[in-house]
Amino acid sequence: MKKDKIITIRVSEKEKRKLIEKSEIAKLSLSEYLIEQGLDKEIVIVDGLNEVVTELRRIGNNINQLTYLANSGRIYTVDLSEVKQEIGKVWNVINELQNKDSLTFSEEDELEKLKADILDLPSKIEAVLDNSEEIKTFASKVYTQKDMFFLGRGTDYNVALEGSLKLKEISYIHSEAYAAGELKHGPIALIENGVTVIGIITNKELVEKTISNMQEVITRGAKTLIITNQILPNNNFSYVINIPETNELISPILSVIPLQLLSYYISKNKGLDVDKPRNLAKSVTVE
Repeated sequence: MKKDKIITIRVSEKEKRKLIEKSEIAKLSLSEYLIEQGLDKEIVIVDGLNEVVTELRRIGNNINQLTYLANSGRIYTVDLSEVKQEIGKVWNVINELQNKDSLTFSEEDELEKLKADILDLPSKIEAVLDNSEEIKTFASKVYTQKDMFFLGRGTDYNVALEGSLKLKEISYIHSEAYAAGELKHGPIALIENGVTVIGIITNKELVEKTISNMQEVITRGAKTLIITNQILPNNNFSYVINIPETNELISPILSVIPLQLLSYYISKNKGLDVDKPRNLAKSVTVE
């Protein structure tokens, strides 16, 4: 909309200071504030975002330190660089929200829930790492396999892609990730007795459909591992790894950790050096 009309108003010095003060609190220019108020538009002010950004910086610093200690052999853990990347994405979302002129009450409520879940991330990551023995056990049973497959729907498919990539990189096992809804369009032909299929199920709206896909591979003799934060009905999965539930936006930060641990333990079982994968460079100098 073209804004080329000028309205002049007269106010006292005290009124001017008050209006400027209120516009600054609302993070609007004086003109924008007067227009919003005059047109009865809702102005929503969200407090506390700066504290969230500060906490995210602390989380990132802690993960940096953990990664350094792991790489130097001073602690026994796995590479958490992907976790740092995911937190960076959340950080960007928070920054974008900070720059919005206004939020609806619904958006404000969702933001408050997200802030709470972000602040709970460190303890939830620790809970996932404390559960590593189950993943280690599963790795000891499948490390000799030649092929593995990963399935997921929605954001879980993206986590499946990362899990598959990490397995290739450090264990040299052929693996592929597929959107679970595409299972019958080719991938199912690759499933045979004894092959390992890993499913990620964290979206409550997609639980039933993904379980149906996993049952398809079970009937063809596959070994299955499920990474989930949902309560699943009785089933015949080989292994189920439970992770804490959190906001869907940041759920991949938790669900990717068991997959990284799985790749790590498989590689160790094969006697490989996880810190020096073959043919892998930290930087690409040719296209």
